[in-house]
Formats: sequence, structure tokens, C-alpha cells
Amino acid sequence: MLEGGKIILLLDGFDEMESKSNKDIILHNFLEINKLVTKKSKVILTSRTHYFKTHSQVNDIFNPQYDTELLKMIRGNPRFKIMELLEFNYNQILEFLELHTDDYMEMWRKIKSTYNLDDLSKRPILLEMIIRTLPTLIETGQDINSSKLYEVYTNIWIQREDWRSVMDPDEKAVFMAELALHMFLNNIQSVHFSELYQIVLNHFKRTIISKDDADIFSTDARTCSFLNRDESGNYKFIHKSFMEFFVAKQFYDEICNNNIIFFKEKPLPPEIVDFMSKMDIDTRRLYDLIYSTSHQKFEHVRYKGGNAISILSYMGETFTNKNFSNTILRNANFEGNVCDNSNFSNAELQESSFIDSSMLYVNLEYAKLDGALIDGIGQVTALALDKTEKKLAFGTINGNVTIVDLKNFSKIFTFKETNFCIENIRFFYDDQFIGFSDSNKNIFIFDTVFFNKIDVRYGEQKSFVGIDFNPFRSEIALLYSNMNIKLIDLNLNTEKVMDLSTEAKSNNDCAIHFLNDPYIIAAISKNELSIINLQVGKLIKKSFAKLDYFDNAYYKSEENALYLYQHDKNLNKFNCEIISLNDMESEVITSDSRIEISKKYNLMISFEFNKELIFKVIDLKPNTFLFSWENVPGKDSDLLIRFLNDEYKFDLKKIDVNKSDDGKNINVFNHETIAEIPIGENEKIIETLTFLCRE
Repeated sequence: MLEGGKIILLLDGFDEMESKSNKDIILHNFLEINKLVTKKSKVILTSRTHYFKTHSQVNDIFNPQYDTELLKMIRGNPRFKIMELLEFNYNQILEFLELHTDDYMEMWRKIKSTYNLDDLSKRPILLEMIIRTLPTLIETGQDINSSKLYEVYTNIWIQREDWRSVMDPDEKAVFMAELALHMFLNNIQSVHFSELYQIVLNHFKRTIISKDDADIFSTDARTCSFLNRDESGNYKFIHKSFMEFFVAKQFYDEICNNNIIFFKEKPLPPEIVDFMSKMDIDTRRLYDLIYSTSHQKFEHVRYKGGNAISILSYMGETFTNKNFSNTILRNANFEGNVCDNSNFSNAELQESSFIDSSMLYVNLEYAKLDGALIDGIGQVTALALDKTEKKLAFGTINGNVTIVDLKNFSKIFTFKETNFCIENIRFFYDDQFIGFSDSNKNIFIFDTVFFNKIDVRYGEQKSFVGIDFNPFRSEIALLYSNMNIKLIDLNLNTEKVMDLSTEAKSNNDCAIHFLNDPYIIAAISKNELSIINLQVGKLIKKSFAKLDYFDNAYYKSEENALYLYQHDKNLNKFNCEIISLNDMESEVITSDSRIEISKKYNLMISFEFNKELIFKVIDLKPNTFLFSWENVPGKDSDLLIRFLNDEYKFDLKKIDVNKSDDGKNINVFNHETIAEIPIGENEKIIETLTFLCRE
């Protein structure tokens, strides 16, 4: 029947015939199988591609240098073809599930809801493993999570292949973990067969005593594992999630055995963190890792603390009332967590993420925040610094307004008065009030001491097109499309309307800003800029902006300049026109960010584009040293004196600076000692000074 073509002979698993895949054995196996290929016979032979080291080795079998009569016949046989099977599509997956499960839709739902299983299920053998694994976990009554599923799943596969393997299952699992770790630490997804061969030699050096042994173990690693090979001879895990799982297992073992070697080397990606968070790690061990970084150098602990934080976050742990001062938590993931009342003073938090985190009364004094994402309150749409540059207020797209103390970056107060986007915000009346407005033209005023709300009556129609708050007076100004300005005095509860239609062009796209005088205002209509004296209602200067429209306008008093911002959503850029009000000259710059600077605390607060709009706070002078110990007294004495004068308002014009006899203290004095500074406290000394000044 075979010779007559009545049946199809399917020979599955050519790669499983022999572990040692040298050319002689491969040729011998083909020779035996080829005896079945006669007359009209139809034979299909299957093999995993990674059985051969490279695609060229597959072709070598049919290379003319092997000049036996049999191979010449095979090479010349047009009926012989090499083909590669496609993965299952979703319809085929459902069809397979319907044939092999009682409730295929329920099985599909569980597959879809578990990390990467829907992708894995495209491979028929993996889909079969999933079907076999899920019922086992369901029967135990355990919660099904990705880590437990992969654990059972990989164990089944390893045990399944054990009959033809020279490695025992435990040894194979250890080797897979080592290979996965090698790829992870070196940022690679695959290894060439020559490199894989060397990894095998290193791992089994106590077992391998000959080249034949080396070949057998190398073949075993390639064919009895979770690896696939491409045409160039590069081996990788059949799915990236297997590599991530094996790495997670390796790190889990390091933590449980108190033997941290590689866990600290790199920030962990979310996939590995997710696996580890489901491995029943004792949270006390993770906190021990965090606290072990306290007062250490980064090169000694690296990402140990940050990785531990990330795992705890994924486990659902919250960080309320924690003392993380002086710890190293770089690249930690605090996203969506609660960190209220926690102490991060002097902590290293570079590149950490606090997106959507609650940070009420958090102490971030002297923490290193370079690159940290301090979002946590929705997309920031408006911000303002007070006159002293010690406080930052920012509003968000979802209507929140938050005031932050920039000295320790703790929240002072959060307002939730609206669900509309905050468009304008400003400290005014010498910082006694804060005012903000939303996209629905609601206006909100609060005092900055008790945060009591102040009623504002500005008409029922909300027809104004621009608003600003007078930094010098308890006054707000509303601009209407007919170029009337209404001035509302909050203390006197009075209103004054001025008609400026003859002085400035009317338009629905308008803005107004008080300048460095309580009576001078800038009105911007479309691209026309008018500087107006409100006392006399007269135009002082007029100019035309280069931008055809703007989204926001800000006045910077120290530069006496207006900043017009245009958000180009297509390019994800900010176009900014800077107009000097001294000579009305302007320039347009394009940037990825929009920034404010607090010179008081050397902080840059920015809106920045990185796929989406992100709010960042960056330390402009990390590791700032106020003076050198060796140069006081000496050339750095003036730096110390200037700091004391700026920070503590002492009259230090006639003072002297010297060192104690033992050289361990710096004394600042005039007729009495003002301060003693112990050795080593020359970095950001604000909190280390011990004042002895007598009144």
C-alpha cells in the first residue's frame, strides 16, 4: 500500500532518534528512512529545526561533497522538499480546544487572561502543554497565576524529555536557568551554537571528560530544552517568557538562600517582576534587601533595593510610614502605590517611578531624583512657583491642584474642586492667595495659610476668554472677547470694568498676564501683543508674535519676558516664543519639554515628551558641595558665609571663620559663636548646622 501511494507514512520526531547529532549518524538515519521512499510512496519526516546547528547543516546533507549514490539520488529527486509548518491562528486554536477540552470557551478565557499564554498557544505542542497544565492547577484549588503555570508547565516538559536525555531533570532545569541568566545579563535574545557549546562545556566541566561527551551534552542542550534555532545557528528560547521565567526562578533562589549575586545587577523588567511577585517570597526578606542598602555605595548594592521595591509593589505591598532614608532605590517601581508619611530623605531614587502614587507628607529632603517620574496625579497641564520659589503648585487634566514644598517635596495641600482640566494657576497677592481656573471657566481662590475658599462673583455667563491673578494685589482680571477687562478686588469686594477695544484687537483666542507692576498688563489676542496701563487705560507698546496661535502664556519677571507655548501634538513638541518686553524682540524655539526653575533648591520642573506627556522634577546640582573642608578657612570661607546669610538671614558682615584646634569643627562667629559645623558635613549642610546664637 505504501509503494502504491495508498497511505501516507508520517514519521514524527527525527530529532528524537539520537542525541548525538554528528553528520555520520544523521546520514545513517536518513539512509534507513530513505528505504521507505520507493515508487509512489508518500513519506513525511518531521524534526525541530534546532536539531541541526545551522540551516547550512540541514543543506549539508544534500551537499555534493557527500557523493554516495544514495545522496546523489536524493539530491536529484524533485519530489524531496523541505517545508516549515506555520503557527496556529486563533481559529485553529479554538478548534483544537473544542476537540480536546470539555468547555473550550472557558479554557480559552483562562488562556487569554494569563500572561502570554495566548501567544504561546499558537504552537501546537505548547497548546497541548497548556491544556495539560491548567487542569492540574485547577484540581489543586490553587489560584492560577503565570508563575505557577510556568512552573508546572516546564516541569512537565523536562520530565517528558527525560527518557532520551543525558541530563537529569534537575540538572536540565539548572542549566536552562543559567543560560537564561546569561542572555538576560548580556541583553541578548539568542546565542550562537559555538557560544552555546562553550556554555555547556563550562557548566558540565566536571562531567565532560572527552570531546564525545561534549558533543552529547551540547546536542542534549539544543534538542532537549526550550530552544529554537534560526538559519544562522543562533539559539533562543522558543518564547521570551520562558527566559524570563527561568531568570525569575534563579533570582527567587538567590533571595531565599540569602545569596544575592546577580539579582542586583540590572533593573528588573516588569515581566520578571511579575513572575517573582507570584513566587511566595517572604516579604521580610525583600525589606531586608532594601534596608541593607542604607548608607552604602551604589557600586556595592546596585539595583538590589530598587528591584526589591518593584517586587513588593507587584505583590500589593504598600509603603505607608516607612523609613527608607539613606537607602539606594534606583529604578524602583512605586507606580500606583501608597507612600504617605514615608521618609525618603537622602535616598537615591534616580529613574524611579511614582506615577499614580499617593505621596502625602512624604519626606524627600535631599533625595536624588534625577530622572524620577513624579506624576501620580494625572497629566500636568499648568504649574506655578511662588515668589520665594519654595513652593510649587500644579494642576492636572482631571482637575486636581496640588501645592508641594520643594525643600522636601512633600504635599502641602491638594484641591479637588472640579473634574475639568486646570488651565491657569498662580500664587498672587504676595503669595497670600492661590488662584486657578478650569476649561469650563470656573474660577477658584484659596488662602495659602488655612486653604479656606474665597467666593468669587464674576457673572453668570462665564463669557471671559482670559484670566490672570494680580501678584501684588487681591485682584483678578477677566478679559472678554470685546476687549473689556473686569477687575475684581477680593478684599474690597468691588468690580471695575474697562473698555480696551480701541487699544487692543478683540478675539476669542486671548490671554492676559500681569507684569512686574500691579497696573501693567499684557493682552495677547491671536498673535497681537499689547502692553496696557490699567491706571489710565492706555496702550504702552504693541507687537506681533511669530506663532500663529498659542495654548499657554507665562510671564517671567526675572527676564521681563513673555513665554508663549504652542503644543504641536503631531510632532509631540513644544514651540515656545520668548518675547522680551524691554525691546519687544522675540525668538521661537522648539523643545521636548516645558520647564520652570526653582533657583532656591536647584530644581527643574518640566513637562516632557516621551511617547506621552510626563511631569518630571530634576535636581540641577546633584551631590552639590557648598565648600571644601580643606579650604575653610581660606578661599571657600566666603561661600560658607554667603550660604549662612542667604539661608538663615543672619547679619554676617563682620564675622570670622576658623577651625578648632583638633581640626574637627569649623566655627563661625563674631563676638559669639553662631555655628559649629562638624567634619564631613560639608554636603548640603542646611540640616547639619548646630546653631548657638544667643538673642
